[in-house]
Amino acid sequence: MRVIWCVLLLCTALAAQSDPIESAVDAFQRGDLAGAEQILRAALRIHPANADADGMLGLVLDRKGDHSGATVFYKKALAAQPQAPSLWNNYGNNLLASGKLLEARVAFAKVLALQPAHPNAAMQLARICVVEKKPEEALRYLDRLPADAQETDVGTLVRMQALYELHKETEADAILARIPSSSDAAVGEALATAGQYAKAEEYLARVAAASADDFEAQYRWGLAASHAGDNEHALTALTAAHRIDPKNAAAAYDLAVVEDRLGKTSDALELLAQTANDAPGNADVLSLLARVAAEMGYFDDAIAVWDRYLKLRPHDDTAVRDRAFAETALGQNMESSLAELRKFAHAHPNDAIGHFELGTAEAAGGHADEAERELDRALQLNPALTAAHLARGLLAYHAGNSSKALPNFKEAADEQPQNTTALDRLGEALIALDRADDALIPLRKAAELEPRNSRVLLHLGRALAKAGHDDEAAGVMARLRELGPDHSAATPPRGLVSFLGLPPEERERLYRAGVERTVRANPANAEAQVRYLELLANGADSAAIQATARKILDLKPGAALLTEAADALIRAGKFDLAKAFINEAITIVGPSGALQFDLTQAEHPRLFN
Repeated sequence: MRVIWCVLLLCTALAAQSDPIESAVDAFQRGDLAGAEQILRAALRIHPANADADGMLGLVLDRKGDHSGATVFYKKALAAQPQAPSLWNNYGNNLLASGKLLEARVAFAKVLALQPAHPNAAMQLARICVVEKKPEEALRYLDRLPADAQETDVGTLVRMQALYELHKETEADAILARIPSSSDAAVGEALATAGQYAKAEEYLARVAAASADDFEAQYRWGLAASHAGDNEHALTALTAAHRIDPKNAAAAYDLAVVEDRLGKTSDALELLAQTANDAPGNADVLSLLARVAAEMGYFDDAIAVWDRYLKLRPHDDTAVRDRAFAETALGQNMESSLAELRKFAHAHPNDAIGHFELGTAEAAGGHADEAERELDRALQLNPALTAAHLARGLLAYHAGNSSKALPNFKEAADEQPQNTTALDRLGEALIALDRADDALIPLRKAAELEPRNSRVLLHLGRALAKAGHDDEAAGVMARLRELGPDHSAATPPRGLVSFLGLPPEERERLYRAGVERTVRANPANAEAQVRYLELLANGADSAAIQATARKILDLKPGAALLTEAADALIRAGKFDLAKAFINEAITIVGPSGALQFDLTQAEHPRLFN
């Protein structure tokens, strides 16, 4: 009797325990992932060689988002059950979620080898083929599926992508027209993957409009717009994405790319400097930061950033080349830097930028014939390389051959009609050829683009005088005098990138200290006094504001500085003082729409509240 009782107790205990896999599946289906994980780990502690438990635990961890943890258990399960298609399928999904496309392709191919009609494996292989730009193969995998599986949302999108890749736009457009608007996000992503960025932008813009605070929605729209060449919308979307997640280095990088394209290089430089400090290991950010710094003439800073980049990617010979080019721009280490540039051009004979940079450096080193040969080669490789046209034009112009320089400058201005430097150089060459009337066209446009560019105004004034437009020439020269000396050729100060990378409050502190130091050292520096007034305008020290304003008036600065001071005074609520500054500016340059607006704002501030 006692033995029977013990047997009954044992059977009851075993029944209570039940199959751990079944219990885990039940918890998984209820959404209790933590419970399922606990059951499976307990089972594996008792029986470490339980392949079913390993495979199930991988599935649970995948659902929790722990893909690297799941990989360990899939591999363990597959070592015990290498012919299990369901395990290979789940492992393929895991690899796909981890971004390991090549490994996922191998896993799904293994599934089809074991179970040729497996629907998920065939569909995932079709999706992978679209990403890999293998549309014919993608369609072959789709065609293996039953008709109802091909007509699923995923199947429809994959077929559309493959047809676009095959340039079968009519068929792809027909599929696109059938997809409901509720699928905008998925459709937009599918179109972007297929390289149909303009179409993708339309769909992703709608998603972003409905999700103003969703980082992913704004970022995806911005990327599509950027790839489609719609830089203005890209700027709007990527700015929003950066606002939502200012620490996201990828979004900051893509925003800086668009800012640089739009000529907002100062904004791009500041953003990249801050991002490089927040993400010092992001090589892409450092590379773009160095290029933008060099583009703006901050070659010292560019060299320092290239040094940081090359610690991360020491074998990037393009970065070595660009660092050497920055040194030649500063006239530093000319022999070794030229050697690096020559080495790169020899190793990369079809790289237009390499030949352009070598040609520019050869010119700086006084090797005119070599410079011309390299610039010619750069333009053979890339006839639209504006910088090479400008460099070749300058080479001829400085040699006294304006006729030879002219077509190069014209080509550069035609390629980039908003490029002030190209327009200015074209005008300068035309003046030298006694074609002042022709020079007025590019120079007037350049002055519209950059009304405070002293070099452009000087050339415009000369062209006007030569063309007999004496009154207009006098007005331009008066504006030139207001701006003061041209500092455009001065070597930019080093350390700007480090400064821009500081936190905003630290930058503000250092900037304020610098302005105050300049004002103390040279109280007659009108521009420094105006900058000091702008700082004071943000505070409440009324006496200091008024005293500084009086100092500026006593210094009798030009109209440009008077107007800036007036703006600061309006911001500080000192309207009577602001009127005095505006009226002084009017006495110098005469009434204008902008000055009249400022005067109205100072006289009737309530209208602008």
